[in-house]
Amino acid sequence: MYSKCGEIDHALKLFDTMPQRNLVSWTAMSSGFSQNSKFSEAIRTFCAMRIYGEVPTQFAFSSAIKACASLGSIETGKQLHCLALKSGIGSELFVGSNLEDM
Repeated sequence: MYSKCGEIDHALKLFDTMPQRNLVSWTAMSSGFSQNSKFSEAIRTFCAMRIYGEVPTQFAFSSAIKACASLGSIETGKQLHCLALKSGIGSELFVGSNLEDM
């Protein structure tokens, strides 16, 4: 909720103090970074989510791909697209609409 109000630093402090994170909290943080134009942080958070064993949903992919498009990071965007395809969600509406921006 903090990130939707533009308070991404407060959202990050809360996220950092969470004893246990799940798919929803990881996705919310990645999306929050992307919505607040912190695109590199959005991609890093998406990658960290995967390292910690969470399987991204179409919403997580959507935020990460939007961040790639905003940064002009075509190679990273292509890699995310391939990962989305391998995960079986490459043709989902949220993923596809952000791919168009690249």
